[in-house]
Amino acid sequence: MKHSVEKIIAQINAKHPNDPTISDDYLEIITLLSASDDQTINVLNELDIDQIDCISSIFEEVSANLQSARFIDCIKEIAKKYPSILNIKEHVNWAIEAMD
Repeated sequence: MKHSVEKIIAQINAKHPNDPTISDDYLEIITLLSASDDQTINVLNELDIDQIDCISSIFEEVSANLQSARFIDCIKEIAKKYPSILNIKEHVNWAIEAMD
């Protein structure tokens, strides 16, 4: 899964920011990360700051799908590890709110 996520992130980064196909790329990452909280946590812990920065905006959707306290704990730790990522605390808070 890590390789697939990294490949999609690279595709996103290679595109123009206004490319309408970026939303499809994010949906693909959401689908991958929503399959298993164990795999998702492993992948997130292996991504670097730039990769996390690219996908932190989808934490809410992944959280809504996974409904996993372990996922929330993981992204809280990532937010502590990379506090310089713009809006990461807000993305984590929205992920927490997405839990039922």
